[in-house]
Amino acid sequence: MLLLWGGFAFVSWTVFASRYGTPPYLAVVPLAGLVAIWLTELSREPIARWPAAVVVGLLIGLLVRDYALYPDSPLRALAVEGLNVPDVYNPKAQWALLLSIAGALLCLSLVSHEALARPCARRTVRWIGDQWEVGWAQRGWLLLAALLLGACLLFGFMCFVLDLRIASVAIRSGRIAFFIPFALAALVFGLPWLRYAYGRLGNERVFPTLAGGLAVGAFVALSFQPTLSQHFSPKPVYDAYINLTQGRPDPLASYQLPSTAARYYIEAPVAEISERFDLLSFLQEEGQRWAVIQADKLPELDRAYRRETGEHLYVADAQSARLLLIAADPIDQRPNQSFIATTVLTDAPKVHHTVSANYDDRIELVGYDLELPGGDSVGAGQRFEVTWYWRVIGEAPSGQQVFVHIDGYGQRLNGDHVPVGGRYPTKLWEKGDVIVDTQELTVPANYRAGDYSMYVGLFSGSKRIEVKSGPNDGTNRVHAGTLRVR
Repeated sequence: MLLLWGGFAFVSWTVFASRYGTPPYLAVVPLAGLVAIWLTELSREPIARWPAAVVVGLLIGLLVRDYALYPDSPLRALAVEGLNVPDVYNPKAQWALLLSIAGALLCLSLVSHEALARPCARRTVRWIGDQWEVGWAQRGWLLLAALLLGACLLFGFMCFVLDLRIASVAIRSGRIAFFIPFALAALVFGLPWLRYAYGRLGNERVFPTLAGGLAVGAFVALSFQPTLSQHFSPKPVYDAYINLTQGRPDPLASYQLPSTAARYYIEAPVAEISERFDLLSFLQEEGQRWAVIQADKLPELDRAYRRETGEHLYVADAQSARLLLIAADPIDQRPNQSFIATTVLTDAPKVHHTVSANYDDRIELVGYDLELPGGDSVGAGQRFEVTWYWRVIGEAPSGQQVFVHIDGYGQRLNGDHVPVGGRYPTKLWEKGDVIVDTQELTVPANYRAGDYSMYVGLFSGSKRIEVKSGPNDGTNRVHAGTLRVR
């Protein structure tokens, strides 16, 4: 009956998805019943199910990979559209840890039972000796394995204690290889004891598995969903208003948002404002004033506010990814939480690599900073950070993107992007602004060691902005410098 129930639900899900879009799979009860029956069989039958354990391990690995690459995957089970995990919250480490623990406990349940004999290390050594006596084929394999493990140990030790002038990817691999013999020894001699101890639980060995599942459920219920609610619920913003005003009924505005939620959470009067001019006038009136705005409205509002006052909007609370709390006057010992305050400057800071390139008398590339994991170099497969400093010296071009080409040895690392991660495009740039544009790039694993040329410019479609001065390569690309891959 449970199989029929689950099968009917899947057919219904398929028909609905083909016509109206993908819904959540709602037949959780029959699936839970089938899993309960399966776990009951596991606890009663003294059989080691190695193939099932391998399948479980692969499935857990697939889940960890999907949750890391596609952080919105856990939300697909909810009957809510347009819900995404914000960039400021990435719980992939928590997912990986909890799913790995739950998967390991389940795998132990699959390969352990009470009929297992007490492990003996001498028996394992004796088995290796018996294989040696079988013939030259087995001896060859054992010698090869010993040589490989010895090479891992020796090369890894050299990577730790010596300054080897080789590719950093080889050094990182060698340091990992150093622990392979120890991990293999722990697996060969430790896993039997772990299986034996787990099997001593008898029919109750299913309970640690259930505890692992409950741990995942507790994380979802007590951490994952509450954290997401802070980003999608207006409550944290109004709680911040109450805390920062200390109970005072300071004037509060709701910009292009209904005031229903505000009146539910606070008792202060709330003004509904729909026009940008009215909001800016409201914030410039005498006394401390507050406003709740949508986060994606901040860049345009900040630019308009700077045109009138010469200062950035003061964001008092930005814990929500969708709503921000604006204060008219800064609060003592509370820094401005607006990303624009550290992204749009009036003066360029001291840069490590000066470029001074002129793009059509409109934009100047002042220079850039590099954060490399190796100090002065980056290894293949590693991430690094580059921060570009752009000064607006004329009328800022609209709709431009930054292209970054890191070329060398027939390879190209492409770093094309909208400035500031897409949050502050060139249409918002004002004359005199210094834009701090930070991006992260990953060197492909097939990059060989050497020096690579960094080229940077601005483009829209297939057309690049003309480079009027600076280290131009003749195709309106500025040769910014060199990236050392080691």
